[in-house]
Amino acid sequence: MTAPALALLAALGPTDGLAGAACTGRAPMFDADLDGETGEDREARHDGARGLCGDCRVLEVCRASLDSLPPQMTGIWAGRLLDEGKVSHR
Repeated sequence: MTAPALALLAALGPTDGLAGAACTGRAPMFDADLDGETGEDREARHDGARGLCGDCRVLEVCRASLDSLPPQMTGIWAGRLLDEGKVSHR
């Protein structure tokens, strides 16, 4: 799990409601950007992450937690791309 993902989990506190999430063990797939990645590769990776979210059994719990995320949060969360805590439309 990446350092930003670990920091996020610590900020959220208990995550029992997220047990069994489809993203478990796939943190880099949900990061905003990866070093050396092209824009096309990033879009494909984000599309894959959104697909996992769309089929996830805890999607509604993730969506409910959007408002409690730290403002610096970036990447895919609950099938949405966040840019500094706000839903981005890229």
